[in-house]
Amino acid sequence: MKISAQLYNLLSHNNFLVSIKRQYDLIERVVYIFRQRIRKHNRFFFPERTVYKTPHIFGILAVKKTEYVEMAIFCINSLHFLNPTHRVRVYCDTVCYKYFQQYQKALDYPNKVEILHFFKKKEKAWQESKLETCLDISMLDGILVDADSRWYSEPILEEGCVYFLVEAYPFRDSPLEMKILASMFKKTRKNVSMHHVTGFVKIPKKFITKKFTTDLWSIYSRLNKVAKDGEMKRLREELTLNIALQLHVPKNKIKTLKKIDSPGNKDVLLSYYYGCWNRVLN
Repeated sequence: MKISAQLYNLLSHNNFLVSIKRQYDLIERVVYIFRQRIRKHNRFFFPERTVYKTPHIFGILAVKKTEYVEMAIFCINSLHFLNPTHRVRVYCDTVCYKYFQQYQKALDYPNKVEILHFFKKKEKAWQESKLETCLDISMLDGILVDADSRWYSEPILEEGCVYFLVEAYPFRDSPLEMKILASMFKKTRKNVSMHHVTGFVKIPKKFITKKFTTDLWSIYSRLNKVAKDGEMKRLREELTLNIALQLHVPKNKIKTLKKIDSPGNKDVLLSYYYGCWNRVLN
C-alpha cells in the first residue's frame, strides 16, 4: 500500500489519539506562523534576494464548518511562505464566506487570494461541492488542494498530465469498492484499477470535456445510490474522480504528487486528513 488508509480509519476512532494529534498540530502551527512572520518581514525589506518559480492558481474548498476557513488560511499562508506569487481561489458556502470576511486579515498576501461565495444551498453535501470546485478550477488550468494541508515545497508537475496526491491502494484490495464497481459496470473496466487520494488534484483543461463532465456527474449520482457504508459515503467524491479520470485519461497521463504518504509525511504537501480523523461524512 502507498498510504495507510486502514490505519487512518482505525486511529480516527480512538478519541485519545485524535486529541493528542490535535494538540501536536496546534503547537506545530504556532511555531510555523512565527517563521512565516519573519520571512514576510525579510521579503518586504530585501525583495531583491528572491527569485520565484512560475506561479500556479489553486482552488480550496471551505464549506459546512468554519474550521475549514482557519485551515484554508494556514494552507494558503504556507503556500505563500514558499512563493507569494501563487494565486488562490477559496470556494465558500454562506457560513464560511461570512467567517472568511472576518478573518481574511490573517492572510499574509490577501491581494493574491480571491474569496468566492460559490455555494448557497445549505443541503448540498461537501462531496458535491468539491467536485464542482474541481471542475471550476480545472477550467482555469488550476490545482485543487484540500484546506487541511500544509506546503513544504512547491509542486513540480509534468505538463499535460493529471495529478492526484498519492496512490492509496489498488481497487482489488478493497472488496467493498470492487463490489461497488461491479454494481456500476456490467463489464470489468481494466483501466479503472487504482484508488488515488484527492487531497491534491490537477486536471488539465483539455480533459474537461462535455463527455467527461456528464460521465462524472452520472458516476457520482450512481455512487450516491450504491455507497451505503459510512466510509464509502464519505469517499464518494474521491471514488467519482478516480473512476471518471481513469475512464477518460490514458494511464500514462495519470501521475501522483507524492510516491508515498503517511501520518506526518512532509514530502511537498502535508495532509492533516481532517475529514478522516473527524468522520465528516457529509
